[in-house]
Amino acid sequence: MEIKGKEINVTAILGKGLVGAIPIVGPLIAEIVGELIANQRLERIESLLTLIESKIASLDTEGLLENLRSEENIDLFEDACHGAARALTQERREYIASLFVNTTTNDQLDYVEAKRLFSLLSELNDAELIILKHQSLRRVGDEWHVFKEQHKNVLMKNEIYALPKQERIDKEAIYASHFSHLVASGLLKHNFQRVKGLPEIDPKTGMQRSKGFVITALGML
Repeated sequence: MEIKGKEINVTAILGKGLVGAIPIVGPLIAEIVGELIANQRLERIESLLTLIESKIASLDTEGLLENLRSEENIDLFEDACHGAARALTQERREYIASLFVNTTTNDQLDYVEAKRLFSLLSELNDAELIILKHQSLRRVGDEWHVFKEQHKNVLMKNEIYALPKQERIDKEAIYASHFSHLVASGLLKHNFQRVKGLPEIDPKTGMQRSKGFVITALGML
């Protein structure tokens, strides 16, 4: 599957006057917009289509194509293409393709619920997707260990402690913000500690002590 011959009219995007008004960087911007960005985004969409094709190939195609032509699923496909065009990693495009196939073939999900899932996916950065995927894996077998090793720059918090103090503080704050966002989005929840059936309070924060996070039913979708 190839997408060729799709060129962007740079003058329509930047305007001849604008490029002329910035003679130093103008030609560079025109080149980036006209060639690099256009080609990359077309390649990302082509990658998405290939992934979707591979995922539906094993399904019962009777009625599937007709279902994909519905107004609602065409709208979801537009969401998938928008997401893929902006996706910098193949892994994110894989998530988008899986979500599109799952939402358009799952009779238990209605259109509004599917739109919500696409909205949630668009709000997550790549690090948060990695954390969510990691939380969804069982901590046994090779898959969990292989995934953790592949993404150790995101998942191995212990490596932060070797950094200079201020850099460590900054990275810890960013790392914690990923989990806060996933919790606020309803994709993870705190795994609160209890002592003899009673909540354990952290004396430093005065809040109920959490021993980690667990993925929610929404996060598993």
